[in-house]
Amino acid sequence: MSTQRQPSSMLIKKASLICCVICCVLFLSIPRDAHAMGLYAHYAHSDPAINAHLPSGDSPVAVQVWFTERIEPKFSHVEVYDQDGERIDRHDSKVGSDGASLRVSLLAGLIDGTYTVVYHNISQEDGHMVFGNFNFVVGGGYRPGRQRLTLLRFLILTVILTFGALA
Repeated sequence: MSTQRQPSSMLIKKASLICCVICCVLFLSIPRDAHAMGLYAHYAHSDPAINAHLPSGDSPVAVQVWFTERIEPKFSHVEVYDQDGERIDRHDSKVGSDGASLRVSLLAGLIDGTYTVVYHNISQEDGHMVFGNFNFVVGGGYRPGRQRLTLLRFLILTVILTFGALA
């Protein structure tokens, strides 16, 4: 039996193919739900709850959002907007004593309408960022608004707040 020597370019191609196969197997073995592994500080529950319908004249005095793990106080915040995109909280967002919730006080006497809660957090455990939002309603139902709160506006605000906190 004679052994033939393969050209180095063939060896490189085979090694590259093996590396690609290994990377694909590793990639496909990662669970799709990062939450199942305990990654990210996901929304757990809130007060008021997602899509809560509160009676007219019974507006909350604060909003609190709980997450599945502890969050970084310096880089996490929650804000509340009315249906016209105007901020209606007291700009006093802070992490709760449990380290896994955010609370913000609201202006007194909210009128009937739809309100949007927007949150951003960074996990203390793994440093992952989570952005999210949900609505609640005060009064008889949804009132159409101009919906000026767009994803772009939210992202710009978050970048400004994040870099401002780093300074």
